[in-house]
Amino acid sequence: METNTQNYTMIKLVVLFAVLNSLALGLLFWKEQKAEGRRGGPPPVPEFERAINFLSKELHLSQNQVNRFYSIRNSSLAKSRRIHQLIFSQKDSIHMLILKKSPEVNPAKALAARIAENELKMDLVLIDQALEIQKLCNSSQLEKLPYYLTDINGFHKTENHPPPNK
Repeated sequence: METNTQNYTMIKLVVLFAVLNSLALGLLFWKEQKAEGRRGGPPPVPEFERAINFLSKELHLSQNQVNRFYSIRNSSLAKSRRIHQLIFSQKDSIHMLILKKSPEVNPAKALAARIAENELKMDLVLIDQALEIQKLCNSSQLEKLPYYLTDINGFHKTENHPPPNK
């Protein structure tokens, strides 16, 4: 009878430890979810949202200018995404060509040249975006724009972009 009691006690302890372990893991998972902001609270403000709010305040942008800013940014972003997806696909194709048992070097080099062309297109999209943004600013905003854009983009400030007089 004593062995049955010991077995029964051992089973109770194993079940108790399993339940405690499950609760501890659940608590850790819940805390991790909460720490990452996945539960409750307002969603985080996207980076561009903070940037446009900052520029709007510092450059005294009108609502029309802010709307145009969003339009320019969304258009550029759509173009950039298409080009980026194409570049990613081309790079994937290069890997497939060169990782074969008998690598196809010439087609891989041709794809590399197309990737370079598409990266140029990506840079041209950014240039067009910058020119469009400059078009929507008035002269006093244009004086301050380079400083604030370098500040937002995290570039090092240089003598070329001293802080504007407020």
